Amino acid sequence: MAGDGVESGLPLFYLATMTYASQVHRLARFNKRFGQIFIPVWISLAAIFTCAAAADAAWHFGWGYSWHDALVGLGMVVFGFVFWGLWTLMLKLAGSYNKMRFGPDPTRRDTED
Repeated sequence: MAGDGVESGLPLFYLATMTYASQVHRLARFNKRFGQIFIPVWISLAAIFTCAAAADAAWHFGWGYSWHDALVGLGMVVFGFVFWGLWTLMLKLAGSYNKMRFGPDPTRRDTED
């Protein structure tokens, strides 16, 4: 929730006074946000450079890419989607464990993600 001081700009003494359960939930929220930002950016950049490598290999723009580079880029895109799926699965498992072990997140309404 906005304005409760949990999301950002925390002074160090506030972190020291948080309960362990609050710190666990805070770390879980950070991991979720990290995955929502970093993984799509990774996949997008890999896809863009894969397209550039494939175009250079096909039409010889002189950028120095070969078909091998395009295949490596395709592997990176596929790895990104597999990683995204595993990341989502692990977040769900960790979230259910956190809820079972520490109770619901005190800064969130109890809704299913």
